[in-house]
Amino acid sequence: STRGVRTLDSSLLSDVTGCVRPNSEGSDTIMCDGGWFRYPIVDLRALGGGTRCFVHALEETMIRTCAEFGVSATRSEHTGVWVGSNKIGAIGIQVSRGMTWHGFALNCATDLSWFGHIEPCGITDGGVTSLSVETGKQVDIAEVEDYIAHHFASCIRN
Repeated sequence: STRGVRTLDSSLLSDVTGCVRPNSEGSDTIMCDGGWFRYPIVDLRALGGGTRCFVHALEETMIRTCAEFGVSATRSEHTGVWVGSNKIGAIGIQVSRGMTWHGFALNCATDLSWFGHIEPCGITDGGVTSLSVETGKQVDIAEVEDYIAHHFASCIRN
């Protein structure tokens, strides 16, 4: 579990072993087996876009990856990627001097019971889902790797 700078102490609903507080901007999240997560370090100044453009590219990367598996994911007023009212992809970045830190995560075959210990990303009016739940079959991290790499390369250039 990670606890970003926006986390309220009341959002930790029960004891979570191994909880750390990184220097990210977000709230609570769980990073565990079955979740695909990466931390791209990008110089936004060289890329020619700002933080909002970078977050949009990360969201679009996950939306397109979900579509490869027949899952219709979208953006919402909350950061991240959603299937209905359930979050499937999270973003927790920090930008310092134009360089991005931390990253993004897509729930593939994640044990979603872990999210019952926290208010995921500080959101209380939605749930959490995974590619495996949405497709009805096991979707392993290795299955999404090439899709994410392809879509990230495409989205980060636009």
